[in-house]
Amino acid sequence: MNGKKQYLVPGLAEQIGRIEKLIETREFLTALAEIRAIQGSSSLEPISLDTGQFFHISAKVFRHLGSYQEASESGQKALSIFIELRDELRIAKTQYLLGLIYISIGDYRCAETEIRDALTFLRRANDFRGVINCLSRLSQTEALRGNYSRSVEYIQDALAFAQKVSEPRVPASLHGNLGERFLMMGNWTEAERNLELNISLNRQTEDELNLCRGLLSLGYIYFLKREFAQAKETYGESFTLIQKNNCVRELTIYHEFSGELAFVQGDYQSALEHYSKAIEIGEKIAPQSAIISQTCRLLAELQVAKKEYDQAFSSCQRALEVSISLGERVEEAACHRILGQIYSVRNDKEKAQENFHKSLTIFEDIKAKYELAKTYLEAGKSNCFDQYERLKFLGRAEDNFRELESKYHLGLVNFALAQLFFDNQEYEKANIFSKDAEKVFRGLNEEKELSLVLEFRRKIGKINGELAADLEQRYAFSNIITQNKEMLEILEKAKQIKDTDMTILIEGETGTGKDLLAKCIHFESKRKDNEFVVVNCPAIPHELLESELFGHRKGAFTSSSYDKKGLLEEADSGTLFLNEVADLPWLIQAKLLGVIENKELTRLGETKPRKVNFRIIAASNRDLEEEVRTGRFREDLYYRLKVIRFILPSLRGRREDIPLLINHFKALYSDNGDSKLGNEVLEAFIHHTWHGNVRELENEVRRLAAFPEEGMNKVLKELDHESPRLDVKMQEFEKKEILDTLRRYNGNRREVAELLGISEPTLCRKIKFYNIPA
Repeated sequence: MNGKKQYLVPGLAEQIGRIEKLIETREFLTALAEIRAIQGSSSLEPISLDTGQFFHISAKVFRHLGSYQEASESGQKALSIFIELRDELRIAKTQYLLGLIYISIGDYRCAETEIRDALTFLRRANDFRGVINCLSRLSQTEALRGNYSRSVEYIQDALAFAQKVSEPRVPASLHGNLGERFLMMGNWTEAERNLELNISLNRQTEDELNLCRGLLSLGYIYFLKREFAQAKETYGESFTLIQKNNCVRELTIYHEFSGELAFVQGDYQSALEHYSKAIEIGEKIAPQSAIISQTCRLLAELQVAKKEYDQAFSSCQRALEVSISLGERVEEAACHRILGQIYSVRNDKEKAQENFHKSLTIFEDIKAKYELAKTYLEAGKSNCFDQYERLKFLGRAEDNFRELESKYHLGLVNFALAQLFFDNQEYEKANIFSKDAEKVFRGLNEEKELSLVLEFRRKIGKINGELAADLEQRYAFSNIITQNKEMLEILEKAKQIKDTDMTILIEGETGTGKDLLAKCIHFESKRKDNEFVVVNCPAIPHELLESELFGHRKGAFTSSSYDKKGLLEEADSGTLFLNEVADLPWLIQAKLLGVIENKELTRLGETKPRKVNFRIIAASNRDLEEEVRTGRFREDLYYRLKVIRFILPSLRGRREDIPLLINHFKALYSDNGDSKLGNEVLEAFIHHTWHGNVRELENEVRRLAAFPEEGMNKVLKELDHESPRLDVKMQEFEKKEILDTLRRYNGNRREVAELLGISEPTLCRKIKFYNIPA
């Protein structure tokens, strides 16, 4: 304190002392009455220590009662007086108080300026308690802006100073703040630990205001963990303290949290009542504050759920406007997520994508893991993105929810994936993911979600029943078109061994029907009701192959953020089809041999083996005996695979089947069902070498059906010259087929290559040749 004389007002000091005691006992309404009485008198000197103190404590009372305009005006008057008196300590304390007031109304820039100025004075004065308070509030402003890492650093700095003060309320408050920061960062375990410390210390000191705040935050963690009974009980205890102490701002938080709890439990009317009360209080005390942005955003989410999209849009726009003005990035991002949902319903693809991307960008930037995961989930459910993008979003949602260890949300992701695959008529995948979702919701006793999944699974079951019958009919031995003696003997032998567990090796040139025979064996066998899992060996990158085949445990390697079941486990009780098995790396061959011999496998990162029971069918377009002789394939694995060996003849070795196959494919691809070819063309087809075998023949007949105007002479000329048949029309046809299939399967080259009957490297070459964009 320097310089100027401190004027004292007779009797005012005693009145100020009474008000300060009322503040300590939280009797704010009585304190307000005392303030009004002093304001009505003429006892205040313009510049005096007591007058400055009076305005300072008035600002405190107005703040606690939610009268932020009066609080700000009183604080500024106090600050002016203390500056005039050059009282540095009181200047700092008043700046800190003004910072709190600005935080309450959402003016974070002014709040940070005042608190930083206060911190400078307090450090110089070795006022450790004041330094801790300033660091805590700076942490709060960073958190409100979404800078959680910086926010945590401020609190950790404050905890270092807390060792220099002997008040248990100080670490209590800091642990409470840390709990809230970790909550927003998605570290629920650390959040719960710190909040429990906060609540324990607050009970010891009987600090009811901070106790009710800690209880609200802890209750919200219970809410996120779907422990609703505990959340409601904790909110209830907090509400008792809020009423007792007339805590206006905490009352709005209680209504926000209770509204969310009612919303997720399906009680929309109760949720609406809570949100309406919070907004009503917010409009009175701070119409441009975080109270309004948060509650209006929550109301918009409720209105979306009720399909009241126009009302939701209005609520969301109000929330977005306030959150942007406050620099409240979490709420801003959440509003963009809701707008993305609304525009998706309205089929406004461009605006939906724009808002989802804005939301994701902000949440990724501030590392708000839970809200980011929610946004990935909603973007993955939006029909305004293509299938590839939706799969990418849902995959990222799954990764984040796994790190959060939120089983419920993982169930939601699985359900969303099931619906996505169902919409794309991939019913087997839809069945797998819906089964996983059912398992999660059943284990968590989530009745609402479980009923939705079960209804969805009934719909899949009906379709799958039809599909199963269709698959059994399609992949029947009787549907393999042949009159060739060698092929008929192979089919007869396949019928005899179809129900055994013996491994089967199918060899033959590309296009001879190895995968068709494998499917017929499976769908004619006792394993037909279980999975037929295809492993396209050359298509999986070698560095991923072991994880894809055997699965892995969470943490087994850098990017393994969750437990993964491998393809071998997926085939349990069914059939594992190893297509182009000669391309398996040597080390993988050794591990596969162990699985065949022991009927068990070990995931990467685990030590305990898992029992499996599947039948292996392997296929190769290369001579495996030759591969063994050259050392490229393990001899012991070869003999394990060739217990039953089929070598499919080339089409050149079964020319008597060519007319039958032509008639079949012509009927399949011709619009008018005409299955006749001229004798000259038929003769040319019979004598052609068909290096691509049946698949090449099928493609040629399909081309004829697509371009009948080219005439038979062109076909004869091409066949006669053994040309690669890549004239302009054929190239156009092939490019269109590849492009359409890539679009239909969202760029999945493995599936596209398998569907088109070519290897993935061949597909890649054609994509490059035709300059097809990624």
